[in-house]
Amino acid sequence: MRQGVRGIVTLCSMLSVDVSTLPAQERLVGTRSAGLGTSFESIRFSGSGLRQYNFAGLDSSRITGVRQMSMPITTAFGLGSSWRVDVTTLFASATVSYRDAGNAAVSRSATLSGISDVRVRATGTVLSDRLVFTA
Repeated sequence: MRQGVRGIVTLCSMLSVDVSTLPAQERLVGTRSAGLGTSFESIRFSGSGLRQYNFAGLDSSRITGVRQMSMPITTAFGLGSSWRVDVTTLFASATVSYRDAGNAAVSRSATLSGISDVRVRATGTVLSDRLVFTA
């Protein structure tokens, strides 16, 4: 009999909960934000380097070192009262040091740098905040 009374009390408690906005539903982040990071990696191969075969094994080179630096960049801001736009990209630069098989005394390097993976996203609510739309 006690379990039946406990169940009725629990049901009545649940029915009396107010349906207004609770503090947990407030905005968690500000309307504007920005972020920047950096990462650097360097690898050196000892001795004469790491042998890298080219097309059909006709010619080869020796990789002596690799360096890479990357920088993710992001920003976000509010657009009106119910929309948020964020832009994210990555800048990267990498250098490979090597020696040609034909002339091992000469050290050469090749570098590639630039912006990669640009993403623009807008998120907002429509239909009186009943539907979240992301474009």
